[in-house]
Amino acid sequence: LVMWGTCTSYHAPSGSGRAIAELRAREQGLNMVVVDPRFTPDAAMADVWLPIRPGTDVAMMMAWINYLIENEKYDAEFVAKWTNLPFLVDPEDEGGALLRASKVFEDVDARNEGYVYFDTATGNVTKAFAMGPDNEDAYHPQTWGEVEVALPDGRTITCKTGGQALKESVQDWTIEKACELCWVPLENAQKAVKLFAESKYGGIGNGVSQDQFIQSAES
Repeated sequence: LVMWGTCTSYHAPSGSGRAIAELRAREQGLNMVVVDPRFTPDAAMADVWLPIRPGTDVAMMMAWINYLIENEKYDAEFVAKWTNLPFLVDPEDEGGALLRASKVFEDVDARNEGYVYFDTATGNVTKAFAMGPDNEDAYHPQTWGEVEVALPDGRTITCKTGGQALKESVQDWTIEKACELCWVPLENAQKAVKLFAESKYGGIGNGVSQDQFIQSAES
């Protein structure tokens, strides 16, 4: 369990705080990582406490994402089927928005708009669909790399998948680099990310919006 920007002993003492403090979860095999500038009661019980420099959480998160991708410590099927990482990114959008289906297919308008992905089974760029038990087997998305997309106006654009764009955005953020910025001991940070990456049932419990931006939300 990773507690990032939260402290159950303070904000939920009768609920999850009690579960951690009184029900002896650690004695039953729970490993705890606490990312918090403060030495809280939860941090006192943690296997690893990362006293992160306030305001630098995103740097450490990017390093964790980079570590998970590079070491393939992620659920490939979940990432492919239940995230937007396979969706293609529009290279002509300055903000890096996902490619709209209406830009690729002439029969798509505001009424049936959506995103697109590259289907590895058919070899075609395909409009994303609402997946369920009846059609899940028809979904074969490519998560990483680039795809050539032919547009109705005759042009061809090269699109990265969302996964590839994410991978490239964090590739320079090593654990070592994050530790320098976040003022966290390297040995502790390495132990923390490995505990999370190698856990079969790992999870992150968060509190405040970690990048502290007015439009941010718990991620």
